[in-house]
Amino acid sequence: MNFGKTNRENKQMRTIERIMEGRWRIALMASFLVSIISTPLIAQPLGVIQGRVIDSISGEPTFGVTVIVQGENKFAQTDFDGKYRIQLPPGQYTVTFQMVGFETRTRQVTVEAGQAVSLNVTMGTPPATEAEVVVTGRSLNNTEAALLALQKKAPNVSDGISQEAVAKSPDSDAGEVLQRVTGITVIEGKYVFVRGLGERYSNTVLNDTMLPSPDPEKRVVPMDLFPASLIKNIRVIKTFMPEDPAEFSGGLVKVETREYPDEFEMSIGIGLGMNSLTTRKQFKSLDRGGNDYLGLGPNDFFGFGSDRWGIPEVVDTLPDRLPFEKGDTLGGLPVAFVQFGAAQFPNDWTPKEHKAPYDRKLSFSIGDSKTFENGMRFGYIYGTSYSRKWRKTNEEEFRYESQNAGGLSIITANELNYLIPQQLFSSNVYTEEVLWGNNLNLALDLGNNQQLTSKTFYSTQSEKEFRETIGNTQRPDRLDIINETSQYTASEIMHQMFGGKHAVQYSQTMRPHLIEWHLAFAEARRDQPDLRSRSWNRSSGTNDPFLRLGNDGRRFFSETEDYSEDLKVSYEVPFEQWSGLQSKVKVGYQAIDRTKDFRSRSFFYIRGAVAPGIPETWPIGGEATFHPARLFSGEYEMRENNGGFNAYDASQKLHAYFLQTEMPLLANVRFAGGVRVEDSFQKTRTYNTNPTTLQVDYGCNLEGDIGYFRPALIQAGICDRNNNGVGIEEKTDILPSINLTWEAVKDMNIRAAYTETVSRPDLRELSEFAFTPYFGAERVRGNANLDRTYIHNYDLRWEWYLSGTEYVGAGVFLKTLSSPIELVGQPVGGDGSRQYAYSNAQKGEIRGLELDFRKRFLQRIEVETNLFFIKSRVEVQEWLTQQAVAGSALSPLDPTATLVPTSLERRLQGQSDFVYNIKALYYIDKEETMSAGFFYNYFSDRIEVAGSEGEPDVIEKGTGILDLVFQWQPNENWNLKASVENILNAKYESTQEVPISNTELPFRRYRPGTNYSISASYKF
Repeated sequence: MNFGKTNRENKQMRTIERIMEGRWRIALMASFLVSIISTPLIAQPLGVIQGRVIDSISGEPTFGVTVIVQGENKFAQTDFDGKYRIQLPPGQYTVTFQMVGFETRTRQVTVEAGQAVSLNVTMGTPPATEAEVVVTGRSLNNTEAALLALQKKAPNVSDGISQEAVAKSPDSDAGEVLQRVTGITVIEGKYVFVRGLGERYSNTVLNDTMLPSPDPEKRVVPMDLFPASLIKNIRVIKTFMPEDPAEFSGGLVKVETREYPDEFEMSIGIGLGMNSLTTRKQFKSLDRGGNDYLGLGPNDFFGFGSDRWGIPEVVDTLPDRLPFEKGDTLGGLPVAFVQFGAAQFPNDWTPKEHKAPYDRKLSFSIGDSKTFENGMRFGYIYGTSYSRKWRKTNEEEFRYESQNAGGLSIITANELNYLIPQQLFSSNVYTEEVLWGNNLNLALDLGNNQQLTSKTFYSTQSEKEFRETIGNTQRPDRLDIINETSQYTASEIMHQMFGGKHAVQYSQTMRPHLIEWHLAFAEARRDQPDLRSRSWNRSSGTNDPFLRLGNDGRRFFSETEDYSEDLKVSYEVPFEQWSGLQSKVKVGYQAIDRTKDFRSRSFFYIRGAVAPGIPETWPIGGEATFHPARLFSGEYEMRENNGGFNAYDASQKLHAYFLQTEMPLLANVRFAGGVRVEDSFQKTRTYNTNPTTLQVDYGCNLEGDIGYFRPALIQAGICDRNNNGVGIEEKTDILPSINLTWEAVKDMNIRAAYTETVSRPDLRELSEFAFTPYFGAERVRGNANLDRTYIHNYDLRWEWYLSGTEYVGAGVFLKTLSSPIELVGQPVGGDGSRQYAYSNAQKGEIRGLELDFRKRFLQRIEVETNLFFIKSRVEVQEWLTQQAVAGSALSPLDPTATLVPTSLERRLQGQSDFVYNIKALYYIDKEETMSAGFFYNYFSDRIEVAGSEGEPDVIEKGTGILDLVFQWQPNENWNLKASVENILNAKYESTQEVPISNTELPFRRYRPGTNYSISASYKF
């Protein structure tokens, strides 16, 4: 669907071509073939000494340590994971570990033929006391103990969840996984709120590289695009370090995909599931070929089905500026051509009914590594995960109009407002979803601590939805309404990263320097071909038939492409501070180039000059109403909407320079921090691909000022305001970072941090384009005048590590926000309908308390709980500014004002006052092969949409989700799991408060049902 720019291509072929050609061919084909032909490691005839060397202060693997076997001509150097390996004949040996600036360590070891003996040490500057080392092969950090050790020695405040913990949960994607992390809430199962701050105040990186978003309406990456089985760990960085992107305040979510294993492994898994409201019950969906019911069609099985849903080629190849309708608009089109083109649109409007199948899930992974005679090592891992599920929910939506009991202004005297019901809709929503993820990671160690890596990730998610709605409106007319809406959406992310680590040894008396780099290419796409909507109505309180609306039969097509390139290089120099303690300084540069393009076209049917030959009453389907014969006869005509915004082109260029130091101030006090300078330029141009004749004649699509007559053209409605839809945000920010860690006693840290970060408006949010996703939903519009948010962050945290897997922590934080961006609701039309718009508040403040606890009781009971309390305050506008906007003396889109707020002060949008998670795991047998656990997640009330112009805020009510998991590993190969999710079938509900009576009325509510699943995996 190229909207007239090139010939329409088959989307499946385009996707495959991306994978097969250019960088994707290199990444997925050549490298994968090489990896597959690699053979498992062959046992060596000699014995082996192997292990890891850990820095006793930082807890990080130490590379460049020389490991010498005394009396033998054998030595090795540790790699970037702190690992070494030496082959020796059987016998007893003395092994010495040497490194400039570290105390030399000596160990005795016995080697047996055909056996590998582990020898792990810690090294430090002062006389070091040997500490316990958690051995995890290479530095995989995929167990709970390893991730907790990493958190303990990290220079900044962080939390996370490991691959081991994910395996014990019922979670199927990263969105569900993140709900288990301290201070995290997840909206709609995919958008991350960290420390109560909305998704805009978090950022996501995959393998330390930036990601674009396939969502045309939000700035963040949907976390449900990452299958849980492909994840090594997820860390949430809560205090900023200069080497990381500074565009976050709540947290930086670091997703790491699985690394290659030390030896050959292969696993396969299968699972089935059901939903209490859906499975084996009647289900409605649209079918356009392929075997959709079984999920075995050549396209829909993997979520590539949108090629059958696009605009017909005869219409899609029309040039821009030429709307598809008859008449003389820009020259117009012949009637016969319009009739022929309209007849090419698929004429399937009525869903097919069948019983919903069971959910299904498949996974497969294979990995290995091989060491060559010259010391080089190659490793690979490939993993794929596939899931398909069906869901039916019943959603109720209510809309109201504000009135004032005292006859005063609903804006200035809103404490006397009350709500009058205007709309009530009840919808059955049928959704079918496919998620397919792939991960291929390759690594080549060249020896002498020179390493090259390639990491490839591809994920696609497709969703078919059919929504049938019945309800009524009270104003301006009392009407009963029936609506049917269907849509198909396909989202995908393709990410390729090449990277390297290179040790630079200038002399044997100096510690090696380190060069790190990566170059990443990523593309996110979202295709929404043929969103269709039909409506009928009748006068309320009658038994009249439902009649078709005059402009019934709306069809909407859209496509979003978001492409980014990320280049980063850093140079790290170790040094000794004034007391001889080992330190390091790092300098670096990062460049991110991102472009995002959105195109849409919408069509509708109207009655023609010829009287309809059949009734237009419900439930006569669209197949009869819009039959090609009726289009050719002139009973109906198809027209295209034109004149309003339907596209935007956007770009961002970011250049960042950073200086970062990690240095002990005392033996037990560490400093980490520095400064990062970010130079960002964002530009969004919103326009119409099919402008009206007047808009073309007066140059309304041109950027910049259109001359002396611009105000008159805008007032006449010919051209749009806001620089013709051009939004520009350009800033250079100098962002400091200070992190202090005091190890008060052994295994106890006290951390303090001060950082400054930013949150920029998304490219979509700078666009004036407005869109309604389904019947009865509100339009969402951008704002070209948005400013970036600047944030001051203060953190204080206490941590006590009781053992390798036990931990107690408490922390407090304070954040002050300048010009926070929020989604504000506006009533339009006086009939209960509204639109949403993005707007800057003046300032905000958020403060909170975090508590975290992990402990074992009675040897077999493992308890983990985390909770946080948050209070926030947002000052929306000064009172005089509010009055100026309310009196039309100041435009609500003026940079000095926001939309007219209902409340001058309130809490932050999307912030819950209280969130907690509880996990309790009971090991049924002493060997811990069988366990039962329950997981509970709760969030308290939060503002879903902030009110404006007298409308009260929409409040999403607090909800708790309870899950149960049973797991059994009968041997080292099999893993069996059964789970029940949302046992209580919790209700999701939003309300609006009636100010004068302090009561609540429903706004939206539904129940998702309870999910049951069983799965089995086998490891070869």
